[in-house]
Amino acid sequence: MRAPRILLALVPIVLVAAACSSSTAVRQADVEGQVAAAIEEAGVPADSFTVACPGDLTGTVGTTMTCTVTTDANTSEVLLTVTTVDGDTVNFDIEDVPAS
Repeated sequence: MRAPRILLALVPIVLVAAACSSSTAVRQADVEGQVAAAIEEAGVPADSFTVACPGDLTGTVGTTMTCTVTTDANTSEVLLTVTTVDGDTVNFDIEDVPAS
């Protein structure tokens, strides 16, 4: 039996980024924490899943990153898309990646 997907229609997130050289980036741990918080707000218990992102999220509008959400019964992906950057504040949306 397949577990239901975590439903994140389109969740806007605002993060303060750390300056990395000449570009702005949000640390991997901060991104994972914000994704986890959005999933918890969708009603999924915090101790029932983990989030893994491949690295820091570059603070450039249009940048995307796919993170993996794992539960005991299911692995799914969420897509992050940077929507705006204002100084060291990076805004991004999170949405489910459709199962193939």
